[in-house]
Amino acid sequence: MKSTYIACITRMRNLTRIVVSLLFTITCLYSGSGQAQYVYNAGALSPGDTGLTLDSTDYGGIDSFGAVLRQGTGNPSVGVILLHGRGEQTRDGHVILPLRLDLSSRGYTTLSINTPAPLPPGSPNRFAYANFQNDAMIGGANYVFPELYSRIYAATFELQSRGVTEVVLMGFSMGSRLASAFLQYGNPAALPIPLVGYIGVGMGIDDSVSLLDTPTSLTGVTLPVLDLYGENDDLGVLLGAPDRLGAHDPSIYIQIQQAGAEHQWVGYESELIGHVSNWMSGVAPVAAVPEPEIYAMLGLGLGLMGWVGRRRKLKAAA
Repeated sequence: MKSTYIACITRMRNLTRIVVSLLFTITCLYSGSGQAQYVYNAGALSPGDTGLTLDSTDYGGIDSFGAVLRQGTGNPSVGVILLHGRGEQTRDGHVILPLRLDLSSRGYTTLSINTPAPLPPGSPNRFAYANFQNDAMIGGANYVFPELYSRIYAATFELQSRGVTEVVLMGFSMGSRLASAFLQYGNPAALPIPLVGYIGVGMGIDDSVSLLDTPTSLTGVTLPVLDLYGENDDLGVLLGAPDRLGAHDPSIYIQIQQAGAEHQWVGYESELIGHVSNWMSGVAPVAAVPEPEIYAMLGLGLGLMGWVGRRRKLKAAA
């Protein structure tokens, strides 16, 4: 009887190792750890994503816009609004995709929103950088930035309706220019829930248009800021790094250059996730979410207890 019991326990332990290994593999694929490969610009939602259509007109804007919601595990109180790069989209853009997948697994609710591009919508060169410059200049269309501010308000109200009580803003590339401008000119103090931090990835400079110049937009910002860029990033990002860092209190402004990474962080997704998650845990922590293997161990343990209890009952009945 004792040898049979030991053999059973051994089999259960082996099964536990197999289950934990499978869960860890799945976690790596969806969270970006383990150097998982991401499929960018595929035009498809990831499992667990919910596509939304939000409206900026109630907040001073003029458009409806697409968004991708990813509910955090547990009962999240912290939300993250993510702004994609120029010409990309909410669901599968560089930097945005791995962060959206990973942050939700850590207990944050993420909302990726489509950012406005210069009018007219039918222009073949709509996403050209010069169009953003022209739109933002005095006498330009002046559509992109006011519309973006309204979309951030709409996104924040959407998160509030889902139980989020504070929010972090994150932008990549052009999204970082838009987000930085919101901090300076978009009246973040009027948001319905507190904005507690900002993450900028690949923040660039523009000496001719202040709205597109992140060192200018970030001047005087007192929120905690995480400034991430790659060693092989775009020239404007690299040139602006000293100005972005030098104008801020180092106790709240953290700047990190990732060795080897280029502007889109392809192949460095796990490093990107590590920097962001470490910073988030200090600025906007959420309740600890048990790792998948913990759930597996608990489930197997309960199953084993039930099996032992049944054996005892059968023995007593005999």
